[in-house]
Amino acid sequence: TLKNVYHLQTVLKAKAGEHSLIDWTKHLHPTPALGGHPSRAALDFLRANEKHERGLYAAPLGLIDSQGNGTIIVAIRSALLKDKACYAYAGCGIVAASDCQAEFDETKIKLKTILEAL
Repeated sequence: TLKNVYHLQTVLKAKAGEHSLIDWTKHLHPTPALGGHPSRAALDFLRANEKHERGLYAAPLGLIDSQGNGTIIVAIRSALLKDKACYAYAGCGIVAASDCQAEFDETKIKLKTILEAL
């Protein structure tokens, strides 16, 4: 573990019924704080206006066993090693009450933990 990384989590447990974990993940991704709300309009805006590739940022990542049980997380901090280069991704969820400077400062701290690990 990294000494300066702390995670808050919300654990969701449910009987999936006829839907698989992958179905639920597709339904819940992206979260409103990371993709915007209403979802379709926000995603259309991001596709039209973002100038950079998000890579795996905010992607659902996880493990699913052969019975369909698993754990899925939202990747708000990640790094990709490719061709002797490291691409670090970090971000935050923005909501109406967000303080932009505080969110930016938090994102810099998240990136710092990745860079210090290299």
